[in-house]
Amino acid sequence: MVSTSGRKLVNAPLFTLQGESPFAIAAFWDQGDVVDRCYLLTTCANAVLEPIHDRMPVIIRSEDWDEWLCTGEIEEQSIARITTPYLTQEMNALAVSPLVNSARFDDARMLRAGPAAGLFRFIFSNARG
Repeated sequence: MVSTSGRKLVNAPLFTLQGESPFAIAAFWDQGDVVDRCYLLTTCANAVLEPIHDRMPVIIRSEDWDEWLCTGEIEEQSIARITTPYLTQEMNALAVSPLVNSARFDDARMLRAGPAAGLFRFIFSNARG
């Protein structure tokens, strides 16, 4: 994995919300004549994700889920609020094992932190100071 600066990252990132609560990513579903499509919405990266990429998925706050999932139109100011990058201080980034980059592994070892000199220090030294 390579960051936006071109620097090779030692460990893959795992992004979570504070308290490890579940979250929803904004998307549109398009039922086509030939092929169905799902479009994931992105926004500008916050300080947690910016060292990895200049974009991030739109994370919908739980209090906005009902509005996002309504079948009617959503007002423009609601769209602007919902698609704002998620607050940096409400997210965590952890360096996990490089095993996540291989389809041969599908077990708890993938969530073990990798070497201390990996991604975790890189992200938080840039995001918080």
